Amino acid sequence: AAITTLLQPTHPNIERPDNRDRDIAAVRRAFGGTIGDNEGLGGAELDAAIGNVFIFIDTNVTGYEQLAAEWEGRGTIVFIDGSRDGIDQIRSALVGVDEIDAIHIVSHGGEGYFNLGTTRIDQSAVMGELASSLASIGARLNANGDILIYGCDVGQGAAGQGLLDR
Repeated sequence: AAITTLLQPTHPNIERPDNRDRDIAAVRRAFGGTIGDNEGLGGAELDAAIGNVFIFIDTNVTGYEQLAAEWEGRGTIVFIDGSRDGIDQIRSALVGVDEIDAIHIVSHGGEGYFNLGTTRIDQSAVMGELASSLASIGARLNANGDILIYGCDVGQGAAGQGLLDR
């Protein structure tokens, strides 16, 4: 799988040791604890299992490089520059791509919101200023395509459920 970066070459390495283990552990749990283990698949079998998948990893997530290494082989990995608008970066990365099986977004979040680069995505933004941009991203999915969001506490509480229901 290709690893794509939208980072500027001088982007600083952001370290937050207090969150690093929690961030990586949360993503590992979402994948059943075995990120990077392709269950013995190889070659054409692996390509068929992966399909047309994009994995967007915000560089503000501590340990993002390790996460990318562990997700290698599961789709096209795109680093989202934490100092720029994340939605614009996703839209740019998907130009000319259709029939996507899944879009994975790894980011920081809280109850009812997540951050992608400098963009805060919550229910209000989804229904307001980001509606058109998010619709254009969603239009790139195939009929059974999914958008999966990995961020601490995003789906918690009424605000989290409101965001995910949109």
